[in-house]
Amino acid sequence: MDRTARAPSAGSGPGAAPGVPSGWALTGWIALALLAASAVHFALMGTGVEGVRGWIRATARSSLLLFLLAFCARPLRQLWRAPLSAWLLRNRRYLGVGFACSHALHGVAILWFAFVWPEIYQADTTTLVAGGVTYVFIALMTATSSDRAFAWLGRARWQALHRTGSWTIWFVFLATFGGQAAASPIHAGSVALLLAAAGLRLAAYLRRRRRTPAPV
Repeated sequence: MDRTARAPSAGSGPGAAPGVPSGWALTGWIALALLAASAVHFALMGTGVEGVRGWIRATARSSLLLFLLAFCARPLRQLWRAPLSAWLLRNRRYLGVGFACSHALHGVAILWFAFVWPEIYQADTTTLVAGGVTYVFIALMTATSSDRAFAWLGRARWQALHRTGSWTIWFVFLATFGGQAAASPIHAGSVALLLAAAGLRLAAYLRRRRRTPAPV
């Protein structure tokens, strides 16, 4: 979803350990892993109410993990010059598209639940609107995850779209997991990760501001 730095191509340069997938191969492995995990989940849990509910929760967590990796890639590189942060930044786009794959499965799970068990499914207007906006941003950011789209939109418009979309998704995740944080350690941990990610981006921003010379 996000554009990688104009440096060595994914899979080369510092931080590209032998055998570690990079580039679109990384996205492919993420998609395969998600599909395999889904198959194992349904083999163990079945396709009843609890099985689909569990799939909704599982894909929400995999989406959060992939989103945070892409969301934190650049600020982490700015604060920590290491092979791992270099690999994350170079593969930020591909992790972001992997997040889109995960959240597509999440959307399928929600629609499955809503259509098969409408008498159980509950979602208020705010949840539906927030979810719809999130998927619109994911679609737009995924569709513009290429150098050609970057050139067509221009740097300013591309950055505005991806920055706005990233923070919108972050906020929706925070509201979703925060609503049950008091009752669930997993949700509380997810909220802590989201807040830490925001703090990381703030720290990177403040460092950039300190290093930017004041205009004369």
